[in-house]
Amino acid sequence: MDKTTLDSARTLAMFSNLTEKDVDYFRRNYPHFVPDAWWTVDNYHTLIWRLWQEFLQESWGRLSADRIIALLTLWHSTVNSSEVEESEVIGGINIPTAYPYQHAVMFLAMEGWRAKFCEKCGKRFVKDIPARKFCSDACTSSSRKAGKRKLWKKHGPDWLKNRKKSKQSRR
Repeated sequence: MDKTTLDSARTLAMFSNLTEKDVDYFRRNYPHFVPDAWWTVDNYHTLIWRLWQEFLQESWGRLSADRIIALLTLWHSTVNSSEVEESEVIGGINIPTAYPYQHAVMFLAMEGWRAKFCEKCGKRFVKDIPARKFCSDACTSSSRKAGKRKLWKKHGPDWLKNRKKSKQSRR
């Protein structure tokens, strides 16, 4: 696995969590991650990016073979036919260049343990190590603090009592 592939998978997670207010930021910072037409073409009053985002959200963490095929190939039918794609000719066959979106889907299909939900906020994220449970440092910190508060609530009075006793015995 190279860093570019993991970065594309993380970008896919960002795309899956995208809200209407974040679209301009995402388009500006991740151009050509998905076909440009996705952002402007609508299908029965729903922009295409939303349709594919919903399908990705439903599939996150449980990428079955049929969902992988749909996410990798069927989405091509939603691209505006006037949109020009780069391609390579191999053996007389025109092979379109894959978008980073497709690379990320394939990567997560092969390494399904990486596509998870944050245990704190519930957002979709990509694990870099198997033990990771949270999507960000903020969620990790918040969860740790909540755990400490819970322990203190349960054991704090006893700890304080024992502390007072040990101080008295030292005197």
